[in-house]
Amino acid sequence: MATFLNDESLFEQAIVDMEIAYAKYNSFFEKYFGTLDDWKNNLISVFSNRQTMLDKIEENIANGKIKAQVELLP
Repeated sequence: MATFLNDESLFEQAIVDMEIAYAKYNSFFEKYFGTLDDWKNNLISVFSNRQTMLDKIEENIANGKIKAQVELLP
């Protein structure tokens, strides 16, 4: 959501929240998301490449993987 909205503070809060979750549930986190560093690097990559993500959303709308487009921004 932070990437879609281009909200850096929301992005930073997501990282803080996941660091807290990682500290509490290390083995569970790594089972589903990999190491904390891998997860952070992937998230940073997605946030840094916002247009790529938006293009993928448009592609998924066009090919029917996303059934309806929701207008979140003016």
